[in-house]
Amino acid sequence: MNIEEQEQIHWKYYIPLYLIFISLLIVATRDFNQAQQSAVGLSNIHKILSIPLIIVMVLYYFLKKMTMIKLPIQIVMYILFIVIAFIGSLFSSNWIGYSLFKILEIMAVILTIIYFWDLSYQYPFVIKKIYNYTIKYYKILIISSIVGAVLYPNIAIRPPSMFQDAYLPFQLFGSIVSINANSLGMLGAIIFFISFISMFKSKNKLAFFWLLISLTIVIFAQSRTSVIGLLLVISIFLLINANSGIIKKIIIVIFGIALFLLSLDGLTAYLERGYSIKHMEKLSGRSQWWEYAWNYFNNSDIFYQVFGGGFGTASREILTKMGHPDASTLHSDYMDSLVSTGYIGSLFLLLMNLSVIYMLIKNFNSIKKDYFLIELSGVLILLLIRSFTGPTLVTHNFFLIMYFILIINFIYYLGLNSKCRSLSNDI
Repeated sequence: MNIEEQEQIHWKYYIPLYLIFISLLIVATRDFNQAQQSAVGLSNIHKILSIPLIIVMVLYYFLKKMTMIKLPIQIVMYILFIVIAFIGSLFSSNWIGYSLFKILEIMAVILTIIYFWDLSYQYPFVIKKIYNYTIKYYKILIISSIVGAVLYPNIAIRPPSMFQDAYLPFQLFGSIVSINANSLGMLGAIIFFISFISMFKSKNKLAFFWLLISLTIVIFAQSRTSVIGLLLVISIFLLINANSGIIKKIIIVIFGIALFLLSLDGLTAYLERGYSIKHMEKLSGRSQWWEYAWNYFNNSDIFYQVFGGGFGTASREILTKMGHPDASTLHSDYMDSLVSTGYIGSLFLLLMNLSVIYMLIKNFNSIKKDYFLIELSGVLILLLIRSFTGPTLVTHNFFLIMYFILIINFIYYLGLNSKCRSLSNDI
């Protein structure tokens, strides 16, 4: 399973990935009304330029090549999701220009993945290269958030406000690059898990450094989804690690349960963030958003229910009606996809995620014997967990590109790509 890491290709081949990274940088946020009044501004000009350039570059590559490797089923499902998003937006969106650009954003991501998948037929090592580059990108974002906390503490370190009785009196946000606490927490969780696996493999000192840095980020970002997801994937790893004997696993389980019970009060207070248990049960108010969105969706016309009310606009219109114009999503990929792409689009998204879960379960015996496959699986699980309570797969964000990079790496390293390697006919 070793890739010839010494193999190199010209840096220009990685330009689509670099442009994705650039397009993800947010220097200022705007509410829906501001976005409607001015589609282009200094805060998003880099995105406006990057997205079309990515699409043109990838399409030029395939038009010049005139062949394409058969795509994995997960990518096909996501393409169908995009098609439904386009149909729904064309006929239902109240601001079609905004919807079409939001579709172009996720289209640029999936085209970039298709491009590298196809490129790997000639240069297999690019599959892991883009994974490593994305990890480095995450680390840069984490470092920028730490530097931002030092330079701009009034922006990065928010006062308690609604968290007056919180176990920790503040949350950490990205300020140099605008990153909300939930996204920052997940970035930290991903780097922590990767560093944790690296420590098991090689006792790498640099991995230990990132273990501490990322743990600090996870703790102070106070993202419940990230904390719970991280505890889950680490527990799974310790239990399935083929290098641990049954006695060691039993000791780990007993120690873990004891530690959890001893720190239960502190952990509960930390996760509550000053809120009540009832508020936590409502997922910090998200469930109320989802209930309102579902009622709105359920009372809409049949076309809206089948194809959605406009990609990117349906969610924001509902949130604006609820008095939350600053929010851009309903904080659930499944609810966002339902109102944006209707039953059909949501079905394709669900089938894609179910196929990923099936792939993990089916190849469990192979995964538990290989640290890299465990690493890929753990990060995939983290992103799947996040998809329930945060924008992950339905918007242009830090995690969408990683999700598909993980999938193609998983397929390649498990040898599942043999069925996808036959060249198609002319495009």
